[in-house]
Amino acid sequence: MKYPLFVAILLIALSASARDETTEPSQPVVIENPTTVFSKAFWRRPHPEDKIVHAERREWLDTSGKVTRWQWFLVIDLCPGTKAWLDTNPFLLTPTDGSESQLLLSEAPEWFDLSDSPESQFQRASLSFSFMAGGNRLYASDSGTGLNAELKR
Repeated sequence: MKYPLFVAILLIALSASARDETTEPSQPVVIENPTTVFSKAFWRRPHPEDKIVHAERREWLDTSGKVTRWQWFLVIDLCPGTKAWLDTNPFLLTPTDGSESQLLLSEAPEWFDLSDSPESQFQRASLSFSFMAGGNRLYASDSGTGLNAELKR
């Protein structure tokens, strides 16, 4: 009779342990290195003439250190080369009025302020670009979950 109870306790403990490995901590790791945030956001390094005004990336990690959720925010004064690259629409964004990104904006840092009415806005899923007057200042944001297991291979 003692063994079935022991097995039940062991199974409960193993189950709790497995849950703990995927439980998202309440506080994200915050990365504010402009080059790192830009590189993770755009999958390329910034041009030396780009001026990254503000940058923040938040990563929620499980207990094994894997990213389970992320979001980033950037404000950049674009150099002509980066602006020309973004004008080719490498992320397949579509014009929008910005209303779709309100949830992410509610979690944005204070400096990510779009109250000056962007000149143009583009979006695809949660990826959002807002160009301010003149078109060279970009407010960009995105969020998502950790990499898909298929993509990690």
